Amino acid sequence: MSPFKKPPSMQQNTESKDRGAVLITVLLIVAVMAAVAVSLIDDIRFGIRRASNVSLTSQANWYALGAETLAIGVIGQSRQLSPEKTTLAQPWAANGGVFPIENGSIATQLSDGSNCFNINSLVEKNDNSEYEANTEAQKQLRTLLEVTGIAQGNSEAIIGAITDWIDSDSRPVSRGAEDFEYTAGEPAYRTPNTLIADVSELRSIKGIDLETYLTLKPWVCALPAVALSEININTLRPDQAPLLSMLVGTALKAKTASEVLNNRPIEGFESMEVFWSTKEFEDIEIEQGARDQVKEKTTFFNLTTTVNYGDAYVTMTSLIDASKNDKIYVVSRQFGEEI
Repeated sequence: MSPFKKPPSMQQNTESKDRGAVLITVLLIVAVMAAVAVSLIDDIRFGIRRASNVSLTSQANWYALGAETLAIGVIGQSRQLSPEKTTLAQPWAANGGVFPIENGSIATQLSDGSNCFNINSLVEKNDNSEYEANTEAQKQLRTLLEVTGIAQGNSEAIIGAITDWIDSDSRPVSRGAEDFEYTAGEPAYRTPNTLIADVSELRSIKGIDLETYLTLKPWVCALPAVALSEININTLRPDQAPLLSMLVGTALKAKTASEVLNNRPIEGFESMEVFWSTKEFEDIEIEQGARDQVKEKTTFFNLTTTVNYGDAYVTMTSLIDASKNDKIYVVSRQFGEEI
């Protein structure tokens, strides 16, 4: 036997080890490929799921926008039937409920968006087109806060802080708060010095904690104008009676105002004269300015739309301007649950 040639037993052992190494390598490659395949399948499954969710949500959004268009049409129909008067007996007031669609449903609720205290009316424009405090609106908000149970000390601070949040200057009004109150906080921010876009913005204002905000929220709104609130006596609900006390004064108890609204004819009051001649107002001195804020026509409507479509859930709130009979349009819309 050659001294350079391995014995047969050693050759067999070497070949067996080589085959074992190759087998292990192949098994490792297969394992890696299997792991990659599983990962790719998960990515594909996730991508398909994500694409499906996007598609469902997109379709649900289109359904919500369709409900918005339908609501505008119904408001327009009501305007044609009665251009100068808005009542709860008109088609718009019945435009609510749940409508079935394939794989889901659409729930809508249309309500009067003017029956509230317009928080932006706390300011008015001066000759330089700058926002400054509106004392009449402050007086009305003060009365509303008193009627709804907020202490006078707190109400003065709330009124001052909201006014400073909107007005154009950097000088704080009585009990107000300007930039220096906010820039010292964490996080630091500044007053916008412009109209409030949504009532949820109140949560950023000094003195308005969650409890105060929840107390205010049912009574206030943020309309895109500085005009004083126009209350429609034909659509005002009995539980919204404090809004009448806000205008007339605390001499008109909310309970008394609620009784007036409960006795309102189905078709609404025949005229403003009929409303003010109600016996509940006989012994109350009512300023002409307050009388002028009480109307028979609604200028803004709120539409709340909830769409369930497959696994998608979409909520949209729309503010609709109907101040002009021939031009009804959406002022703003917000997706998601109200804060």
